[in-house]
Amino acid sequence: FGGVDLHQYRPKPNVREEIFGMRPLADYLGIVFRNAELFTDALASREAAENANQLKTRLLANVSHELRTPLNIILGYSQSALATPNPYRVELPEGLRQDLLYIFQSGMHLQRIVSDLLDLSRAEIGELELVPEVIDTRNFLVDTFTNIASQTTTSPDVKKVLELPSRLPAIQADPVRLRQIIMNLLSNAFKFTDHGEVCLGAAVEPPHLHLWVRDTGLGIPFEVQERIFEP
Repeated sequence: FGGVDLHQYRPKPNVREEIFGMRPLADYLGIVFRNAELFTDALASREAAENANQLKTRLLANVSHELRTPLNIILGYSQSALATPNPYRVELPEGLRQDLLYIFQSGMHLQRIVSDLLDLSRAEIGELELVPEVIDTRNFLVDTFTNIASQTTTSPDVKKVLELPSRLPAIQADPVRLRQIIMNLLSNAFKFTDHGEVCLGAAVEPPHLHLWVRDTGLGIPFEVQERIFEP
């Protein structure tokens, strides 16, 4: 709320029409001042949000970097112990080998999560670089699927299915990012599927190559499906 004070040095009567004419001017000035205040508040909020985002990005980058060193040690020792022959020159009991394999597989999973965190922080500030190259699509998909299927422990009731045509065209893509996307989808599919199958498939649909992951797991509730593409 505010007031507009109009005065002069000598008395002068104001007619009714003049007073009514001043009202739109007063309303307009009020809107202008209020907009200026809102704009100033918006600038301050934007600056605070950008500072918070940069701080979060630096924190993610630093945490990801610090986690890699002990994680690499865990992966290195467990992989070395599982090698044949191993550095200890002893035959490991089967139970111990299985436990070491679980450690190694969990370490690999954690490594992917750390990499995802770092990539997310880079993407949010526009620094995620893509390096496209020509990919032998069929061999690439077979290798990616075999890799994660061999590292994932699932129920005996879950079949791991690869549905690929005998021939697929070469594509140009960033192999690291494409593998990351497929492995994330497959990892989620294996995690939430207790019976049935998890399938990676491909089909040529000119001018596109259609890739999909299909599973018989829990799925996404209908009421939240519209949110699946939100950050």
